[in-house]
Amino acid sequence: MSPARQRTYLGNANSLAERVRVFRTERGLEVDLFDYSEIERWRISFSEIELVTLHGRSGGVGAFLAAGLAVLFAVLAALLTREPAILYTFASLAFLAGLLAGIGFVLPTWTVTVFGKRSLARLIFRLREAKARAVYAEICRLVALAQERAAELAGSAPPAPLPPAFLPPPSAAPATAEPGSGEPG
Repeated sequence: MSPARQRTYLGNANSLAERVRVFRTERGLEVDLFDYSEIERWRISFSEIELVTLHGRSGGVGAFLAAGLAVLFAVLAALLTREPAILYTFASLAFLAGLLAGIGFVLPTWTVTVFGKRSLARLIFRLREAKARAVYAEICRLVALAQERAAELAGSAPPAPLPPAFLPPPSAAPATAEPGSGEPG
């Protein structure tokens, strides 16, 4: 493989319907989308990237699905109390699904989203906040370099320097507004 075609794997964003893998190349990001019947690939040049976000969340569809299954199994266990084997089976399934739902609601998922002019790339990191922050910082650095180079080649004045990326500490609570400032918080 030629040096211009070397790709470095950054991460993925998998769902029930598709598998997405994101790679870094010399010129930008490559996104490979595998759905049931097709494979698509698109590229986002670093000079075309307009916004990069990093956000964390807990829960999600899987946690709610597991909670629903826990409730269903608990109701079935309560209705089928005459037969001890069935009762213990459904009670065990309810406990395991509830445990899975609890884990899903507590453990964080970090998402890095890259918005290009005509396309989007999303990377999801479960339980890997440091990796998500490192990928976010690397993409921001490469975008800044590419856009500075593009401004120099165009002969225009370089864009005003951006303030350093704001990354809250991992355990920071949401900031509240000052009393009387008029801002919600």
